[in-house]
Amino acid sequence: RILHSRTLIKHIINADDVDEVSIVDNATIAAAIVLQHVGWAFTEGLFQKGDAVIVLHYAFQAVKKSIEAYVSLSFSCRSLLVRLKKSSSLLKKAWRVRLAIIDHITSMPCVVLPVRELVRICREKGVDQVFVDVAHAIESAWIGTHDYSSQLVVPEVLDFIDRFEGGIEGIMKRNHDAVVQMAEMLAKAWGTDLGSPPDMCPSMAMVGLPASLGISRDTDASKLRTHLRDHFGVEVPLHYQAPKENEVEAENGDKDSLITGYARISHPSLQHS
Repeated sequence: RILHSRTLIKHIINADDVDEVSIVDNATIAAAIVLQHVGWAFTEGLFQKGDAVIVLHYAFQAVKKSIEAYVSLSFSCRSLLVRLKKSSSLLKKAWRVRLAIIDHITSMPCVVLPVRELVRICREKGVDQVFVDVAHAIESAWIGTHDYSSQLVVPEVLDFIDRFEGGIEGIMKRNHDAVVQMAEMLAKAWGTDLGSPPDMCPSMAMVGLPASLGISRDTDASKLRTHLRDHFGVEVPLHYQAPKENEVEAENGDKDSLITGYARISHPSLQHS
């Protein structure tokens, strides 16, 4: 029955063979599986000193911690897509880039990254392996005396999803459209903007907080989040984003109109389950 579940998942994620698919508990376990192999390769002398692993600045925190545990990072990058497109200097810092780690959907900022293009660029630049965090993994299939109930019900879950118009694609589209509509409504009411283009929003979206709130540090965002929870029963992640120098200059030094805080709103979704 687990093989049947893996076979159904194979078609969803476009894997070439069912042997490339396994179901694990969470992204942390998936990252550990991949990074263990990289760590062993360095230990066994298959990789050389100076070889590197690259990871996006906004990678999932648990994945970052796994990298710290298994691999000594040579460098990180804020925008892999832009930097790899414009220059190969990033890859010249190491003898060879052995692994690139890319999130499909980041948590904060919440955006859908162009994974297909990122992978293509990595291949063109000679990166050995690419690990895409999209809630699936390879290299294991049986974990011993474990409760496999959640894996065994995959066929029933997919049957349930298919009852909705458009199946999983339809659900994702409705969630996306709904959260963008809500985000644009809040941005208009607050006189701010969305933190990312609508087409890069998953079932989450970032909305700029009014500058009048005075969000100037992480603690300000944390205090506002607590205030909303305690006094209004609203639970929403708030994020402080330090402005860049060119952003301050673009506002002609008028910090009162500069957005430095974002609220991340969500819509019920199967997209990141």
